[in-house]
Amino acid sequence: MRIPRLASPAVIVAAVLAPSSHAAVSKVDVGAVLPRAALLKEGVHHYLRYLRSGESRIPADIITREIRFTTEDGQKRMQIRQRYDTAPSAASLKTVSSWFDAGSLRPRTHERIVEKDGKRVVGGSFSHPIKSPA
Repeated sequence: MRIPRLASPAVIVAAVLAPSSHAAVSKVDVGAVLPRAALLKEGVHHYLRYLRSGESRIPADIITREIRFTTEDGQKRMQIRQRYDTAPSAASLKTVSSWFDAGSLRPRTHERIVEKDGKRVVGGSFSHPIKSPA
């Protein structure tokens, strides 16, 4: 005769908390002013991503992110430029440039350029304002 096993306390706690562990769903309309958009500031930041191998760290890539604000046709615009320089063992360069309406972060243009092995590939581009749903 088999004796039934009780579920572990961790499983019971996970089952009880599962419905409350998800974040609330928020609807964000394209073009609506975002309450925290004013917290974005101009500037350049650099990040080094690396892999751990035992006690050493092996550089994977360097990411540079720049945020700039300009005014175009009387409207404040924001540009985010990102550059990904990979390690020399697999050298490549990826640049991403995106323009947004400041405040709402509504996308206006986007371009991604990847350079690897002497080849330059432009992709992920659009150059027109995205229309808000009516």
